[in-house]
Amino acid sequence: MLVLLCLPLGISAQEPVRAYRAEAGVGEGGIEGVLARGRGWWRDYAKKGEELLAEAGLIHDPIERIHILRKILSCYPQTPAAEQARVELRGLVTAQPHGPQLHVTVCPWKDNKEAAVSLTFDDAVPHQIKYHVPLMEERGFRGTFFVFVNAIERGQGDNWEPWAELAQRGHEIGAHTVSHPRLVELSDEKIKRELEESNRIIGERIGAVPLTLAYPYAQHNERVRRIARGLYISARSGSSTVAPPTPVDLYDVPSFVPATNTSLSEMNSWVDAALQTGGWMVDMIHGIEGQGWQPIPRERYEAHFDYLAEREDRLWVATYAEVAKYIREREAAVVDTIEVGKDRAVFELLMSDLDGGICDEPLTLRLEVPFDWAVVTVEQGESISREARCLAEEHGKVVYFDAVPNGGEIMVEVVERGVQIQEPREAEVGEE
Repeated sequence: MLVLLCLPLGISAQEPVRAYRAEAGVGEGGIEGVLARGRGWWRDYAKKGEELLAEAGLIHDPIERIHILRKILSCYPQTPAAEQARVELRGLVTAQPHGPQLHVTVCPWKDNKEAAVSLTFDDAVPHQIKYHVPLMEERGFRGTFFVFVNAIERGQGDNWEPWAELAQRGHEIGAHTVSHPRLVELSDEKIKRELEESNRIIGERIGAVPLTLAYPYAQHNERVRRIARGLYISARSGSSTVAPPTPVDLYDVPSFVPATNTSLSEMNSWVDAALQTGGWMVDMIHGIEGQGWQPIPRERYEAHFDYLAEREDRLWVATYAEVAKYIREREAAVVDTIEVGKDRAVFELLMSDLDGGICDEPLTLRLEVPFDWAVVTVEQGESISREARCLAEEHGKVVYFDAVPNGGEIMVEVVERGVQIQEPREAEVGEE
């Protein structure tokens, strides 16, 4: 069943990736090899869900077991393990003693969206600022620019100002090394030098050290990934497939490579694949309007971005680092119950094994509430109280809202009661 999810991921999209990786002397093993690798990604993802389900089966404490089952729903949706977790949860929740209980789930994606998309740009091509940035900002998007230092310091007169301005406007500046080498051919010492020096220079010029990396030529191996893990929260590769909601390796996140001969329908099919699978689609973009590797006309990108904007009610379009943070936090977050009563619930969202100063992306939570709750206020720490409406879903009332891990106590308190049935709709997150 899971294999079928990977079949419609755009077979002809393999050609640009094969051409790109061919420059690095890396063969893809033909279309069949790429498809097999894509299926392997989802197969390993499903296996992780099965392992967590087996772990839940060994837990005797029903509350702790419920927590693990809800973790499966958050991190491994659309897998056989998630379907089994739903069945077991219904039985466990029904079997619990009557009285107030806290049932919180982290949504797979921000704002309870169905899939995630990141627009990433390689090589610090000036035309990306001239053409891509206005197209994104007109639609409210922000992108990730993986720059290699020499492209700016030697090719653009050491002019970092335009790239620093992008960071100030909410775009991400990621690392792409100093000289764009084939990292797999370098010694450990030289790999570290390329990455650490890149981080140092970008940090000085931009004002923020990169959190994420794009491997030059999409080339990497275990040795390269091991060094990258010590410096970044995630790294992007190639391979033309949609990443599962919880990638098996955040230092080998696949991406699609649009090239000059890639049609608009092909590019848009990658978006459809993300929505079908509930995964993370990453565009690896290079040239535009005659500048950069495999340039594509501006009009084609404009239409592609329009396609994303038309589906923004279902898609979370965010920078690469924002999505990577969300995934890491979703996997690590644990709910600590403080108080549950008939009028309010108080709890904390804790995350002990990640750097809270780096992983500060708000998570969207789904809280099950009594059926007569209509409107609640949500407070966390010193933040301003905001209201959120409760929604009627298949198995009861719920409310969606954002919270930051390790951000202090979260208090959800009812301010309006009512049992009228509402049609389920997209969660209203972060309403003031």
